[in-house]
Amino acid sequence: MSPKTINLILGLARKIFKCAVLWEYLRISPADGISDIKIREQDYDFWLFEERDKFLDEVRVKDPDLFEIIAFAVFTGFRRGEVQALQRDCLDFDRKFIVAKRSYCSITRKVNEYTKGKKIRRVPMNDVVFNILEKRMDLPGWHQVFPGDYDHIVERWFKPAQKAAFIEPISFHDLRHTFGSHLAMLGVSVFDIQKLMGHSDIRTTMRYMHLAPDHLTGVTQVLIPETGGFKKIQYAEEAVETARKRELFTQSSLQKLAIRKWH
Repeated sequence: MSPKTINLILGLARKIFKCAVLWEYLRISPADGISDIKIREQDYDFWLFEERDKFLDEVRVKDPDLFEIIAFAVFTGFRRGEVQALQRDCLDFDRKFIVAKRSYCSITRKVNEYTKGKKIRRVPMNDVVFNILEKRMDLPGWHQVFPGDYDHIVERWFKPAQKAAFIEPISFHDLRHTFGSHLAMLGVSVFDIQKLMGHSDIRTTMRYMHLAPDHLTGVTQVLIPETGGFKKIQYAEEAVETARKRELFTQSSLQKLAIRKWH
């Protein structure tokens, strides 16, 4: 049993005993004083921009159906269950938004009318996503947008296609990590990334701000003093540029994730 699961069980036990005390079945809660297990921050895999583009180039012609599912996931940050449960009524073509409000449960094999975080979120369509979804505009509202056996899609299509493209395989969920990491690397604010990914705790989003080491190469060079003092002017210019990039999220911010040659 993982530490995260144990903490979830402890949290449930605390609520039960708290109710028992409130209803005077117990004088004190036996769960008082029991702390959660400290969970180490988990590392995650994600594609670099070059790997993402190489994979999508590889499958676009060879396997258009796989291209559409993977491109949609990597450009929206949708969880696998949310992709499976996506229906036509969640596509707003007028405002170019996708609404995440359902999730498929692989255990019960049913579609739940809520997402993992129990919150509805809206993600803008960039041009790649819009072109993928546009052909589904005439589907009835209840129709599944990306039908299929996703266990089969992942094991028989996705993993072999990555090997064929000579890319180190990642999981389907790592496409979501790729989405968050790429937004952070492009300067989108942590608060906007949190809203787009539906994180209830911003600490979950903060892990995307620790970017790949090669992306940070040279950043600390500004700390080295030069003749006449620190690189104040250069540092100030970079600070202004960073602030500009991290302005409130707009459609154009997400559009940076798209590659024009796929339009």
